[in-house]
Amino acid sequence: MKRRTFIQYSAAAGAAYSIGGFGCRPTLTGSDYSKRIGLQLYTVRNGLEKDFEGTIKKVAESGYREIELFMPNMLDEHVPVIRDFGMTVVSTHFMPGYISDKWGPNDQRKAMIPENFGLDDIIEACTRNGLNYAGVPVLFEDERDNADDYRRFADLLNIAGEKFKQAGLRLFYHNHSFEFAPMEGIIPMQILADRLDADLVCIELDVFWTAVAGHDPIAWIEKLSGKVDLLHLKDIAASTPVDLQTFGLSERMPDIFLPVGKGILAFPAMLDSAHKSGVMHCFVEQDVTTGDIFEDIAFSANYLKKTGK
Repeated sequence: MKRRTFIQYSAAAGAAYSIGGFGCRPTLTGSDYSKRIGLQLYTVRNGLEKDFEGTIKKVAESGYREIELFMPNMLDEHVPVIRDFGMTVVSTHFMPGYISDKWGPNDQRKAMIPENFGLDDIIEACTRNGLNYAGVPVLFEDERDNADDYRRFADLLNIAGEKFKQAGLRLFYHNHSFEFAPMEGIIPMQILADRLDADLVCIELDVFWTAVAGHDPIAWIEKLSGKVDLLHLKDIAASTPVDLQTFGLSERMPDIFLPVGKGILAFPAMLDSAHKSGVMHCFVEQDVTTGDIFEDIAFSANYLKKTGK
């Protein structure tokens, strides 16, 4: 992996933070999340940049068994390394421009994308490497000026979701806090939940960002029962104020991003609700840390194992 390519992708992906056959849900490899704890590798992006294989080794040693990636054009290179350390790559993120074709001039969101790499290439790379899911991790500010922008993007996701389904994949959308900011009398998260065809597109609910927005993650897991296939898990400090902006929060308040089990979220109850609501996979994702990220991800994994959920 070229260092410049990796840095560019990390910068774009981090802006917000700083199937089995034919579209059916994949069969689980175990009944408990605690036996197949996942990690979104963006969490350890700095380590990946310096030493990809060494970082993957540390992730495996920390107890993780499932992985979510964020560079779909690097799947052929990354997946074999991850598998060599006994982990399964379940999912990947990709930029929303692949769905909307909305790219700005000199847009760093597109800087890392090969000229000949498009949505069909993402689908082919995922199927070639045995992934079950791929999805959009964020909508940038210039893509969501009004409620109709969310409706249009949901429609585009449904169209793309049909292609993913035909390839045996599940397309998803991952939330932050801005989707909960009221807009024209409705919150965009509800627009997405109502407009997305659950047979074609599911939701990856980030419990931290839901809580930052002042909402109860358990209530949303239950409200969206059958529509949420994936969870992002990180804990939140008790003193955290409500924030509906998302962008820049990791720079403004890095100390509110906590390992799972060190904050105020009720993870045992949350995972019980996740099981009942049909959530398939849970990925730890800690956007930033004020300490050692490898110590943090090990703490999260150990905590989740102890829950036995």
